[in-house]
Amino acid sequence: MRDKPGLSKDQLVETLHGRGYVGVTLRQVTDWRSRDLLPPFDLEGASLGRAHGRAKSQWSRGDLITEQSVWIIELLNLFGDYTHVHVSLWLLGYPVHLGRVREALSQPLQRTISSVQRECTAERNMEDVLSEDAYKLASKLQKEEFPMLHIPADAIDLILNLFVNPDYDLTDAGAFEAFQEWQEQCQRLQATWTRSTSQPRAADSIESLLTLASTVKQYLSVVEVKRCVDEATYDDLRVVGRDITMLRHMWLMFTKLLARELPNDLHLPKDLILRFVLGMGRMAIYFDLALRSNGQGGDIDSLMSYCLRMVEGAFHEKFGDANSSQAVEAA
Repeated sequence: MRDKPGLSKDQLVETLHGRGYVGVTLRQVTDWRSRDLLPPFDLEGASLGRAHGRAKSQWSRGDLITEQSVWIIELLNLFGDYTHVHVSLWLLGYPVHLGRVREALSQPLQRTISSVQRECTAERNMEDVLSEDAYKLASKLQKEEFPMLHIPADAIDLILNLFVNPDYDLTDAGAFEAFQEWQEQCQRLQATWTRSTSQPRAADSIESLLTLASTVKQYLSVVEVKRCVDEATYDDLRVVGRDITMLRHMWLMFTKLLARELPNDLHLPKDLILRFVLGMGRMAIYFDLALRSNGQGGDIDSLMSYCLRMVEGAFHEKFGDANSSQAVEAA
């Protein structure tokens, strides 16, 4: 009998095989550890005596390590490589080395900047490049079955320029009108899914969209966000990690509430939902870091507290205080 029962690498492989992941090998688990996708062992192997070496080191929280390993496999199957795994694990609440998280957040931003800059020539400026990309992406999204993804090309053009083009002058009225059109479409779809009899909320005015666009351009451009990510300390990331925990808690309650409203015959692809949620989570991290870096931490804390009270209030009203914890876990 071990004084401190834990989980070794060999036992992890055996456990994963029992869960149906029969292709996992000891070499893969070692690779995950070398990439800091799994935390270091916290139970050092005891000495077996002279000439017998030491027992294998272990993780004390075997169940957590097993579930984290399952997610590593599922995320690799979803994304095809390790590009998004570190940040996705962090969003899901698993321990990940913060240096790896910062690196994984920074690299896609640098790739985006470099990719657009390579396409620019004397004849094609950045706005031309982004406009072409916007129309290509809109064409692809039109083929998706999910209508909310049918975003007008001008709206995508506006979004890309706000985040990528530091010289965008915010004078394209047609782009803002296209964004309004997409807003209205999303609100109509939401009303249909929830079977609401009330009129959908009006889309934001051009003036309010322009104010929002100015804020995005100033604080949330790709170049500015990358600077904030690269300069973030571990303490900065821990604060964001605290916000992620709150967002994850609110998301679980929100999805449980939404499930009560959506029709039973509405089935959305699991991979699509997971990509969307993790993508939105990554965006939330970027925004959180950038806004806190620019002195907006107090506003974020107030907003998070307000949103949490609102979601918890709606959740308790629907499920009752006594069943709230169980309902969140079931979500």
